[in-house]
Amino acid sequence: MRKSTAALVVSPLLCACATAGSVRPETKEIAPKGSLRAAINFGNPVLAQKDPATGEPRGVSVDLSRELGRRLGVPVELVTYQSAGNVFDAAKTGAWDVAFLAVDPGRAADIAFTWKRRQA
Repeated sequence: MRKSTAALVVSPLLCACATAGSVRPETKEIAPKGSLRAAINFGNPVLAQKDPATGEPRGVSVDLSRELGRRLGVPVELVTYQSAGNVFDAAKTGAWDVAFLAVDPGRAADIAFTWKRRQA
């Protein structure tokens, strides 16, 4: 089973990615199906919300996903979930390529987190 990648801090990843028009090796690793499937968690309103007028996803995780897709040069598919638990469950089926979640050591067997808290 391929580990899904949950991004908590994506600035280093965005910096490492390609600008539009060029293809880098990370593209196939991050978006193996040719599009970036981004898990959007509506359970955390700091990360994402539904637009009250249109119902479309909006928020920082949506913006970061779109920018990552732009830099990778691939289309972005927003895969929405009502809670972080639903996002974690979907990781087991490979339903998404990138997500924005809090680091959870208990779920690190299924998800490769991009940031880990330093030990004191």
